[in-house]
This record gives sequence, structure tokens and C-alpha cells, in this order.
Amino acid sequence: MHLFMLSLNGKWKLYFGPQQESVQNMEEAKRKFKCIDATVPGDTCLDLLEAGIIEDPFFGRNYLNLRKYEFYRWWYEKDFILPKEFFDKNCELIFHGIDTVATIWLNNKLVGKTHNMFVKHSFDVTNLLKENNTIIVKIDSPILWAKEKSFEATVLSWEGREEAAWLRKAQHSFGWDIAPRIVSSGIWRDVELKVMKDTEIEELYIATVSVDENSAILDVFFKIRTNMVYFEEFKLKFTFVDKNGNEQSFEFPVEFIAGHVRISLQNPILWWPKGYGEPHLYKVKCELIHNGEVLDVKISNFGVRTVHLERTETAEEDGTFRFIINGVPLRLRGSNWVPLDAFHSRDKERLLPVLKLFDDLGCNIIRCWGGGVYEPDEFFNFCDEHGITVWQDFAMA
Repeated sequence: MHLFMLSLNGKWKLYFGPQQESVQNMEEAKRKFKCIDATVPGDTCLDLLEAGIIEDPFFGRNYLNLRKYEFYRWWYEKDFILPKEFFDKNCELIFHGIDTVATIWLNNKLVGKTHNMFVKHSFDVTNLLKENNTIIVKIDSPILWAKEKSFEATVLSWEGREEAAWLRKAQHSFGWDIAPRIVSSGIWRDVELKVMKDTEIEELYIATVSVDENSAILDVFFKIRTNMVYFEEFKLKFTFVDKNGNEQSFEFPVEFIAGHVRISLQNPILWWPKGYGEPHLYKVKCELIHNGEVLDVKISNFGVRTVHLERTETAEEDGTFRFIINGVPLRLRGSNWVPLDAFHSRDKERLLPVLKLFDDLGCNIIRCWGGGVYEPDEFFNFCDEHGITVWQDFAMA
């Protein structure tokens, strides 16, 4: 539960030029490099297109003209005024997606570095904030960054994309049979500044261990953050509410900032894939309690189901490869999920329309290909609600 949040999306300034020109700070970038307006979330190529510097990369062979920008360095800058509600508070600067090799400063102080476009990056900036603030994000050439890594001559990419081996970056951007080579850069997901509570639930993960007619055994893993010294007075309370409004509650003492508890849910209503039953979801409320006072609440949906892949080592006549859900072998029908756009900042606007096509086709499984990105919560929530299982590749295609 966050007290306040300030979005830093919108218009930024973008300075850019060849990385070999050895521009080391924003002042040098302003003297030597061209400046255009940038949109966050966005992509540098989309900003170049908007500024009329490049032509539409999806027309003809225009994407080939983007090769030189793979060796560019990009400098983002944004000024913002800190709202009074943030004064004297613990604040966190969050980048939900940076593509890819970046260095971040706030008010000329180093905040941190990133080299993974797939995950959220959070930084404590409590002691760096002022009334008037400037954020600078430098994004280096991923190709030149990879060039400095160690490569064995005999360790090859069968797709001919050796530079991608060291980069935690969507692999399709280096070219694929379904995608042009567009080695993107940019701040591709939301940026925000948040005031954080002194005590809160940071992470919560629930998994089904087993189910039978009378009960479901659930494993719950949690992580909390607190500035308090002792844990003896903390409790976690879990309340499960089914579609009929029936509640089951469970309380556990908190012995450390991270831990695991086991819950026995009675008479569970199971989640089933499309075509085999209802994709029932429990509403789960987790409360962090200290001396009877609720300090934080996290609410989510959860489907009670077990999933098991039954397979043999061969595909002969007696070979087996099938999924067993809630103890029942099922026939799963679906398709592949590949990147919605070469520029992932535009994925969000296409996400639900494409998922609705899967739902309309009667799909009950989606395989997320490993050459793209990890989709946002909205993707998995839709699948949960519509009885669609997800086969998630690691992003290492």
C-alpha cells in the first residue's frame, strides 16, 4: 500500500550521438549531441521517427537504416518539482523497464546502473531529493557493451546472434524469422516516484501443493519490510473469499522479514481451464498486523489448481506428453505468443485486444515464446479469469 505516487511518464529531453565520441556527462552531451523530445514510456527509434529523422522502419527495407543507431549513446533528461506530500518521506524511484544498459543520476548523484530490460529496477532516493529535481538516464550501445565481454570462438548462436548472448534483452530485436533486426533502446515502461510506508508487505506468492475433495494444501511465501526491531508482535492474516462470499481466515506469527506458511483450505472450489469447468478465483486478502493494528494490506486473486507435466523420454507409440490439472489429464488447445510489436513500449495498447482473440478462439493455453519479454500482470490476470493456462518460456531463446 503506497501513500503517494508521482508519475514521471510523459515528455523528456533526449540527446544522442555515436558512443565513440566519448561523451561522459550530460553537459558534454548538450554541447555535442542533437536534442529532440522523447516520450516515456517509449523507444529512441520512435522518438527519431516522430522528429522526422528516420522513416517508418516497417516500410520496405527502412529498418536496415537503423543499423548505425545500434552504436549510439542516448541521454534522457527530465526536470520535476517534488510535491509537498513527499517532503521528509522515504522515497523510491522505480523504472519498470529500461532497455537495456543504463546509468541513472538524480540531481547529479549516481542512483544506480541496470543491464536487464526484463525486470523492474527500484532505487532508494530519499537523501537525494530536493524541491526541484533533475533525472538523467544514460543508455549505452548494447552492441559495444557486449563487445567487452568474453566470447569463446566455439560457443556460437545457431541463429547467428552472438552479441545477444550476454544481454538480458529481448532476443527478437537482433532479428528473427518473425521479426526485423531493430536493436531498440529506451525507457520502455513506466517511471514513478513513490513514498513507501515504514512497514509493508513487499512480496507474496501462493502455490497449490495438493488438492482432494475436502481440502487444498497451499504454500504461502512472503517478504515484508519494516523499520521495527522486533518481530514478536507481528502477525499475517490471510482471508480467502470464494464466489459465494464464503470466507476462510488464517493467522500466523511473523518470525522474520521473509518466510513460509502452509494453509489448509477446506472444501475448495477449483480453477479449471476453458472447456473443463469454471476458472474460479478466490479473492485473497493478506493483512500485516502489529499489536492489533493493520499496517499493510495486499489483495490479489488466486486459483486453486495443481499442474503436472507427464512425459516420457521418447515420442514412440507408447510415449507420453500431457498436462494433468487437478489430477485429470486434459487436452489443451492454444497457440504461440510472440512480441506484439518490435517496440515494446507499444505492447500495452495491443495486449487486451489480442488476448480477446485467443479467448474467442477457445484457446485454453498460451505458450509465451522466450525471445520476447515477460508480460505484465494484466496478461496473467486475463488468462486467470478466462481459463487460459500459460506455458512461460525463460527469456533466453
